[in-house]
Amino acid sequence: MKKIFKYLLITIMVFNTAAFAKDSKSDLESLEKTLTLYKQFNLDGELEKTIDYVYEPVFKITPKKTLSDGFKMVKESGKMPKVNTFNETIRTPLKSYEKGIYTLVDYTMSMTMNMMPPVKKENKEEYEKVQKMLNNPKELAAFKSFMLQMLKTSMGKDSEVTPQKDSMIVDIKKSSTMIAINENKSGWKFVEPAPAMIAELKKVLPQEIVNNEKKIFDVKVLTPEEQMAAMMEMMGANK
Repeated sequence: MKKIFKYLLITIMVFNTAAFAKDSKSDLESLEKTLTLYKQFNLDGELEKTIDYVYEPVFKITPKKTLSDGFKMVKESGKMPKVNTFNETIRTPLKSYEKGIYTLVDYTMSMTMNMMPPVKKENKEEYEKVQKMLNNPKELAAFKSFMLQMLKTSMGKDSEVTPQKDSMIVDIKKSSTMIAINENKSGWKFVEPAPAMIAELKKVLPQEIVNNEKKIFDVKVLTPEEQMAAMMEMMGANK
């Protein structure tokens, strides 16, 4: 079932990508232009277009090809998450650091997502596993519970994940903060400090930004094993 769980992780990565704008009149105006573009990519379901605009050091954590393959797999399945609303607020004034400027962008987003993995009939082994699960109510319920807890953990404490009745569709209301970085005047790029990525991001983001934004980065980071244990505990509590 590794490929099935990989699908969810890649889908979540979709919302940790970024876009940038060039040739703008001022730093704030260029950021506003970037956000308008980024928002439209989300609302139009063209999330794959953002992949070339990720803050480059993030690819040390998640290789570009992994993201590209994930977008392709999800899009071809017809199960790309649908973003319904996206609203953002830029924090001002912009801040300087050694290589450029940055700021934080608070945003809220609502989306609809299908938790079923995008497995094609041609992939006989995985397809048969999914079909077997669909015909086993107990196994399907366990899978759904696991996916829900995984989503809740990945989306952050200020997000709501609500399953639709008798369905694998979930409604998500996400509230979070992105870091917008314009490094060496190369254009604005975004990275979201998702809870599961904090430890790795602290290694690749400019140290000055990490030190300045203690509210974001000075948090307890759970190991993968601790995250799994927490999810299993939540699953047990919700039975």
